[in-house]
Amino acid sequence: MWVRDLSNWDIVLALFVATALAGLVAWLVPAARRQQAAPRRFSGAEITAYDRQLPYYALFALGALVVGAIQGLLKNLPGPFQWLILGDHGGHMARDLSNTHIFVVGVGTVLLTGLTWYILPRIARRPLYSAALANASFWLTAIGVSGFYLSWVVLGVLEARLVHEGMSYPEAKEAMGLWHRVPLRSTALFLGLGYWTYTLNTLLTLYYARQVEGPKPYGYLLKFFAVGVLGLFVGTVQGVLQVLPANEDWIQAAGQAGALIDPVSHAHINLVTGSVALLVAAFLFLGPRLGLEPVRPRTANRLFVSLVLGSLAFYLAALTLGFVEGYMVVDGRLSYSQVLERMGLWHTLPLMLGGLWMGSGLWFFLFLLIRSARKAAPAVRATVYTSAAALLVGTFLGPFQAIAPVKEWYVRAGGLGEFWPSSHALLNILGGLTPLIALLALSRVPGMNLPALGGAAVWLGRGAFFIYAGLAYLGAQAALLAGVWDAASRPPAPSVLPPTVLSMPGLAGQLSGMSEAERLHAMALANRSTIYWVNPEVLQSLAPPAILLELLGFGLYLFGAVALVRLVWPLTASFRAQVGAALRAYPAQVMGPVPTSLRKVPKAVFLGVEGLGALTGFPGLGWLLSGAPVVGLSLAMIGPGIAWALLPALFSPYSATLLSPYGVNSYLVYFPLSALLSTAALAYRLRGHNARPSRGHPSPRPALRSVRRARRLGVGLGIFIVGAILLSTLLVPLLGTPSAQAQYLPVAAPPAEGRGVYLHSGTAYLKPYPWYNPPPGFPPDSARLPGVSALVVQEKRTGELGSYRLIALGSARPVALRVVQREREGGLERLELRPVEALAAGRYLLQAEQTASPYGGQVEYYFEVDPALPPLVPAPQTPERKVQLLPPALFSPLAALVALWLASLLWRSYRRARQPQLLWWALGVSAFALATGLEALFPQGWQPWAYRLWYGAGALLAAAFLGHGTAVLLLPRYRRSLTLLLLAYAGLAVLVALWAPVDLARLEHLLSGQAYPSVGEAGLLTPRSYTPLLNLYGTVWLVLGALLSLRSSVQRAPGLWAIALGGLMMGSIGSLNRLGHGEWQSLGALLSIALIYGGVYWLSRRQPLPLARPALSANSTS
Repeated sequence: MWVRDLSNWDIVLALFVATALAGLVAWLVPAARRQQAAPRRFSGAEITAYDRQLPYYALFALGALVVGAIQGLLKNLPGPFQWLILGDHGGHMARDLSNTHIFVVGVGTVLLTGLTWYILPRIARRPLYSAALANASFWLTAIGVSGFYLSWVVLGVLEARLVHEGMSYPEAKEAMGLWHRVPLRSTALFLGLGYWTYTLNTLLTLYYARQVEGPKPYGYLLKFFAVGVLGLFVGTVQGVLQVLPANEDWIQAAGQAGALIDPVSHAHINLVTGSVALLVAAFLFLGPRLGLEPVRPRTANRLFVSLVLGSLAFYLAALTLGFVEGYMVVDGRLSYSQVLERMGLWHTLPLMLGGLWMGSGLWFFLFLLIRSARKAAPAVRATVYTSAAALLVGTFLGPFQAIAPVKEWYVRAGGLGEFWPSSHALLNILGGLTPLIALLALSRVPGMNLPALGGAAVWLGRGAFFIYAGLAYLGAQAALLAGVWDAASRPPAPSVLPPTVLSMPGLAGQLSGMSEAERLHAMALANRSTIYWVNPEVLQSLAPPAILLELLGFGLYLFGAVALVRLVWPLTASFRAQVGAALRAYPAQVMGPVPTSLRKVPKAVFLGVEGLGALTGFPGLGWLLSGAPVVGLSLAMIGPGIAWALLPALFSPYSATLLSPYGVNSYLVYFPLSALLSTAALAYRLRGHNARPSRGHPSPRPALRSVRRARRLGVGLGIFIVGAILLSTLLVPLLGTPSAQAQYLPVAAPPAEGRGVYLHSGTAYLKPYPWYNPPPGFPPDSARLPGVSALVVQEKRTGELGSYRLIALGSARPVALRVVQREREGGLERLELRPVEALAAGRYLLQAEQTASPYGGQVEYYFEVDPALPPLVPAPQTPERKVQLLPPALFSPLAALVALWLASLLWRSYRRARQPQLLWWALGVSAFALATGLEALFPQGWQPWAYRLWYGAGALLAAAFLGHGTAVLLLPRYRRSLTLLLLAYAGLAVLVALWAPVDLARLEHLLSGQAYPSVGEAGLLTPRSYTPLLNLYGTVWLVLGALLSLRSSVQRAPGLWAIALGGLMMGSIGSLNRLGHGEWQSLGALLSIALIYGGVYWLSRRQPLPLARPALSANSTS
């Protein structure tokens, strides 16, 4: 790679990596002379000094286990299941890669790291080489895997959405630009540093263990740790190398041959040579402490030879064959079938022999594992046997899948066939390794109940078998049906043309001289599209059994994960209390009290200085003056960089980011928001600071009348704000809004300060909409003109003629341009271009390079020439365009899970206390959970019965029942009358909803009531006539309860206000459809149920609840 090929981001990232590595090594790794040169013995306290940090590892791993199981449930719901699979590689990232890595790294690697820090000092008879290095390894790994996981999920969903909108995956990835590369590379850097610091600390500890005096009974296990960490190190280095753009293109261009490098060799060096070697060492050391029979050192040494050498043999065979066969595909221009024919037994034998050698080592380990558990406790024995069965099946499938006919059998199924090898990997990871690692690691938690631990861990293995069954069924059935697919439905054969050429077949023949890098990139794109191609009809027919099996499997997995959390959580109470106390004391360590010289300064001065500084992009001045140097200096250094460098670059029209279409002026909202947050935080810090009175006397207490007046003013202001919200909630859905389409208004001449491209029709200039991310097709709202005689470009730097290319899309041929005029006025350069020939009627595309941007990139302008249109008349307005980024119904599954959890808590509370408001809140939240659950299950379209149920539960009952709960809380004397009226009216509404006709074709948005007849069409025979009164009833009582709480009990006020705001949001999110923002409705549902949950939690923590009054008990018996 030449320096001229590096972008600015590459150079900055390389410098950052070098600086970070140098600083980390210099700070964390102590000098060698500090280590004891002479042999010595270490005390038990020194050897076990790091044990107090190990609960971090257990808690983080259990959190990752729960997150992975919940994601497994969400991704296998009927809607997300098909949507992600049909989303090409983006869906694969969000569905499979993220989920696998949170289990492998977040659970397995973190627990194995904790086991290493527990076992290694006891075997080596010395403390860890560096406790600081161990802490750095944990936090780097935790931050890296969390960011890596979130990046894959978010980027996968966004890129899959672009694929569903008509883009190919390479186009979607290019459209994301830096938003795809920077998050993945930065989080992968953290993850790699975590692995490498772990490796360094382990190897240094092993090296200096030679100087320890005395016997080492378990010294024969040290080689397992050395090989394990080296395997993980090699795997992470390979992982970093193979995601570099050139290497990634080569691997993708090699197709199935490249798959031998990634994921086959990469996964096996990490899992078998790395993780399994560490797991074997933990089993040999901790097994007797779990009631397992000990293994003799001689047997352990034999196991080491067979397992390590076998895994290395298979790794080298897969890696070598991947390179050899990959070069035959990339350079020899052979198909993979031709490569297999030429390789013959040289392909099958190395993989089979290496796999059998590795498998023999694994099966030897399983034999020892099963034999040692014969006399263990039943729960521990069940976990060991379940994990051993999963590993036995998984390791048998590995060599079986390497057979050439079997591989061709599932490869021809495309994206669905990939589920067959995925099932083998997930069974080994989820069913074999994870339960064993959890059993060994969590057994070291002080006070752990081993039978209960084994009983919880066994559910992980049971769930993994159902997950494997679902994936194997999908892959195998897809491979069986691959032969009967219509040949016309198959993906196109791999081509050597780049994406810009593939999208214009007519232009392809005119381009030649493609470079080697371009050809390699084009082959990678073509192979990638072939690998992840899925037949939608076959997926639709095979999906239900696979969905059912995987939902059952991840449900059992989540059950086991929650059981493990319930075991570990109370045992770490003292540790969590210490961490909480340290976190609460930390601000006082970096933010001392207000200096004596500044105590006479009023608090408003500090807040004013901070607010003015933050409004201009320089926060931190008020913090510095108030005696908080760490926070002040941090804000002073970071704030200007964000305000004047990062955000302008992200919002710049020349940066081609997702925020570019909003324009530079849009980011100005950052200044008041940052000022508000910084000033509010400073006000909270200074809440106890009062300037001393000038005469030394305390200020007089305000009169009671003033307090009452202020309270009345506050209540009146609250009523006014809530009333305005209610009024807008009722009126906004009745108002129509213009559609989100680009509007083009011609002008007499390009503005003097206007930038961009202007089309001259002869009578006026028209500015087309700039597309920084290529659209899936010709935009329907593109500019239309009667003719185009010239193209005028106004930029700081317009570039040369070769920077612009005009293409007639109908014939896919380029239109020659010539420069008419070039001049500079003020700070802008004006370039006028004219077509050599007059433009005929048709559609055109102008591609312009961003020569004025340091980020490069390309902008596309689409327009249509129609001579039948009337001449353009100049107008003084400018076009606007509305951009929507959030995918629809993204948060419905999460909102349903939160609502179900809250409903279960409310029902449990009602069974204990028998308080009527809890009953109605539980009914309201249950109705909301049912509605959001139906939204998650039917994201693509409704069934009539589901739509009726959704409308009845969500639109009619949820808000009304929540408000009624507050009504019976505030008016216990009238609760029976109110309940009867509500039940009568709501029952009538539900009956109408069940019997009214439903026409799903009338829906403009999935989450609206338009499928029912309007009030004007059906009167009282449509449920839409009952919805406003029910929602108004619930909303009024929620708000009224929150306002009255200010007078009755200040402690209850936050809880009632949170429930009120949640109910308001629940009742008002339906108006988003009318405003054209239906994609935000699912987010609004999630926020509303979160607010309600917070309010109920607040009220449950305040005792006694306001139902223990004598008035309630007297009425309850009447």
